[in-house]
Amino acid sequence: MKKFFLAVLFISFCTFLYNQSFDRFDDRTSNKKTFLDVLKWRKNSTPGFWPDFVKMSIYSELPNKALENQIVYINHSSFLLRSRNYNILFDPIYSEYASPVSFAGPKRVHDPILPYNLLPNIDYVLISHNHYDHMDLPTLRRLWKDHDPIFLVGLNTKKYLRSKIDSDIKIFELDWGEKISSDNLNIYFEEAKHWSKRSLFDNNYMLWGAFVLELNDKLIYHAGDTGYGDHFLEMNKKYGDFDFAMLPIGDYEPRWFMKDSHMNPLEAFQAFKDLKASMAVGMHFNTFQLADNSFYQVQEDFLKAAFENPDSDFRIPLKEFVFNF
Repeated sequence: MKKFFLAVLFISFCTFLYNQSFDRFDDRTSNKKTFLDVLKWRKNSTPGFWPDFVKMSIYSELPNKALENQIVYINHSSFLLRSRNYNILFDPIYSEYASPVSFAGPKRVHDPILPYNLLPNIDYVLISHNHYDHMDLPTLRRLWKDHDPIFLVGLNTKKYLRSKIDSDIKIFELDWGEKISSDNLNIYFEEAKHWSKRSLFDNNYMLWGAFVLELNDKLIYHAGDTGYGDHFLEMNKKYGDFDFAMLPIGDYEPRWFMKDSHMNPLEAFQAFKDLKASMAVGMHFNTFQLADNSFYQVQEDFLKAAFENPDSDFRIPLKEFVFNF
């Protein structure tokens, strides 16, 4: 035990020294948890039940687009946005594991609803932050090779992705409040209550965030990964009422550890109301086991929150995966 704690102290000291060479975003993070907090959680963790695998309905062809804009839920926080002029992917992950290795770590319990080979030609790939369940390198490499899209990321992420994928990829870094524009499209990078980490030595070095899209007179929001906060109200004040929102609803237990960076369903409903969105769909749940809540707890808590908010058009993608607006 003494050797273990000496090793922990040594790693912490090395991490502290290494991180002094980075301009980090510690002042923006909502997550103040320490390595000792992580150990406390893991020591006392009582994960709820998760099945090994769940069979879901899988599309055999790209769904028909009934209206001008369509959102297709893929899995976890991954969505395809189809419009008249653009196909846009949010946080795509097709790997079996949300992990730095291809053979271990949190393993998916269902296949992607929209298989990779059914993707249309992709114009933009939007990456909210660098955690393995959102910035999946094998998927990004495939997308670059097959589609050559434009990648949008937070500050300090471009150099890393070019070193891992290819130096020629088209990629733009954005700070909170910055945007890129094309015909009938504005994409903004905005605040989220979260943090970033890719390795032992890069805490909060790459910026995380949410995405706001102005597209064909529609206002669309993808929250990335976030705890609840006043940034949802601020987004409504800045942009107006949203037409469609993608909001995380899972991976939220234990609350003392997860509250600063993951919303539960009731908080997600409050975020939905703060945004004054016409429609919302839940995400970041029941694909990879990343917290202590059980597989079915998310659905139960979502239904309770929906019962308390009967007039809210907030949906959970269990049988319905395509949303036209």
